[in-house]
Amino acid sequence: MIKKFKSTTKSGNHIIGSSVSLSAYAELDVTIVITFENLFNRLEKSIEQSATDHIEFWSHLDSNMIDLNVINKLGLNIINSTKKVNEVWTQLIKINPSYPNALYIYGNYLS
Repeated sequence: MIKKFKSTTKSGNHIIGSSVSLSAYAELDVTIVITFENLFNRLEKSIEQSATDHIEFWSHLDSNMIDLNVINKLGLNIINSTKKVNEVWTQLIKINPSYPNALYIYGNYLS
């Protein structure tokens, strides 16, 4: 899931930078994994919020008495939640663009 930060030299595989230890890269990998997991959780929550906003918007439009102020507020909530989903998705794919669960969830969100 996470790419190792190594380079190949003529003498074999060496960690980039002679002064950085292997444990520092292991910590970096752990940090990246934790960041990815946090972003994935934020993506799920953002998609749930966006879906809730869309349902509330369309439910209100289906009612007999339509309040334009409420519709406007719900529309703004939809715009903001959609932006948040896209921002989190952009950050997530920078770390790992081929994580199947994230691709599946985001694909369902878009459809």
